Amino acid sequence: EPVQMWLTFPPGFDRRQRHPLLQVIHGGPFAASGDSWSWRWNAHVLASQGHVVAQVNYHGSSGFGHAFKHSIMGRLGALEYQDIEAATDWLLAQRWTDPQRVFATGGSYGGFMVAYMNGHTDRYRSFVCHAGCYDWVSMMATDGYHFFADELGAFHWDDEKRVLSQSPHHHVKAARTPTLVIHGELDYRVPGTQGLQY
Repeated sequence: EPVQMWLTFPPGFDRRQRHPLLQVIHGGPFAASGDSWSWRWNAHVLASQGHVVAQVNYHGSSGFGHAFKHSIMGRLGALEYQDIEAATDWLLAQRWTDPQRVFATGGSYGGFMVAYMNGHTDRYRSFVCHAGCYDWVSMMATDGYHFFADELGAFHWDDEKRVLSQSPHHHVKAARTPTLVIHGELDYRVPGTQGLQY
């Protein structure tokens, strides 16, 4: 299925030159990037450093119908990763993208996606993981644990293989990309121990 992607170009953008690419992955996952202002992830501030900023409204994003939103349930990471990678493929085919300077960042669920991607690809030069979910088993320590059986398709004691396949910590052996992990105790839905584990 086609997905929406917002692009923010740096001031003085010149399509004859190569620019670094920054994928900014929204949280939620039931949220969406749009033509809006944000103090947390301000695409224009990030682009002002010279990056082309891409924001993909991957499967699971709000605003594209219930089927699109709920298509990720029970297989977190899979469709979202596919959409982000398809966007990166398209962007790398543009003559103005520098293939040696491709980065990704995300917070909360976007941080989960960055951690998930680190065990599945090494095409990015670096990641920034802000308050990302890293281990779906230890995430049981949050007040959101009662949602996990629906979101992951099962509790880990009922279908450990299914839950672990969606958990970044299970894929860490393949992680190769340097990551800046930013965390704290004020993100109450994602305990600071997730950052420490990463």
